[in-house]
Amino acid sequence: MTRLLLVVLIFFLSNTTSAQVRETSLPPTIEPIYRDYVWDFISRSHGLVTFLDFQYLTIKTTRMEYSEKREGRIGLCTWGMLGITRSRIDIDPTFFNHQSILRQWSLLFHEIGHCVCNENHPDIETPEHWIVRFLNRLHINHRRINQIYLHDGCPRTLMYPYDLSQSCLLAHQDYYVQEMFGHCHPTPHILLRGF
Repeated sequence: MTRLLLVVLIFFLSNTTSAQVRETSLPPTIEPIYRDYVWDFISRSHGLVTFLDFQYLTIKTTRMEYSEKREGRIGLCTWGMLGITRSRIDIDPTFFNHQSILRQWSLLFHEIGHCVCNENHPDIETPEHWIVRFLNRLHINHRRINQIYLHDGCPRTLMYPYDLSQSCLLAHQDYYVQEMFGHCHPTPHILLRGF
């Protein structure tokens, strides 16, 4: 049985271009504008994440409500109920369509980090956080600053709850990818499919 499956797989792959495989591997619930970012995420994970991790995920363009925009929300991951409902990423087009490719990449990787890697924001909403941000701007070293920010003041993680600047992304993109996949724990596929 295993040999038959292997022969069928080899035949399928030999008669299909990589672009065709890419197009048919992701579910139609991922809008075309986001597919290249998903494939980049999969590629950079070096096998930790596969297209199977996206089979029960929807990524779509959705205008954020006024209250969400006031909170600064530009993307949102809503976890589904395991095996019952899909997880969903909503991206606000007002932000997305007016940003550089790098900042679009950052937003998609951040939201995929929530929905696929089960990542959360770092705990920066502590009562003293405003003091930490102030000390960081003054370039005063503090233990709490080193937990949240890199030496140049850029956030230590792509999972930082606020949009990262273009300059931070340019300076630390490879570091952010490495840091993301160092904490990535995709949900086992059997749990996504249900029983």
